[in-house]
Amino acid sequence: MSEQDSLGNSNTVDLMKQELAQLTQKQSEALKEATFLGMTPSRAKEYEQRRDQIAKLVAKVHQLDEQLDQPSATLSGTVEKIIKPLVSNEPEKAQIAVEQADHLYKEIRIENTLTDADGEQVQLKPGAAVNIVIQADPEDTIKKSEN
Repeated sequence: MSEQDSLGNSNTVDLMKQELAQLTQKQSEALKEATFLGMTPSRAKEYEQRRDQIAKLVAKVHQLDEQLDQPSATLSGTVEKIIKPLVSNEPEKAQIAVEQADHLYKEIRIENTLTDADGEQVQLKPGAAVNIVIQADPEDTIKKSEN
């Protein structure tokens, strides 16, 4: 991961943590109010929605925090084509040209299913610019020699 990517992820984590603090504060206030006054159905729905949002943010912050601690490299690529399956129970594939790869290893194929920030499944389109992130646990890496 480049220093700029790392800084961007760090800023993202900080913003998410601020949002978590605000949501948690609202939840606390709603719970105090409900303790003394009860909770209307509309307030209960808002409470449940905030709870779900908090759970998603906590998971995302945890994931980003782990990524910041891992050695990584980011490669650029372009979706060359979408490959329809020959058999109906097989997944659709996206063929991606990796710009920094050696000539004979430029294309990779992956299942054409991604998950967006809301947890919804999405697909890549031909021509889409993509980043390929390679990460490793720190204990699975060694210092690069200067030779």
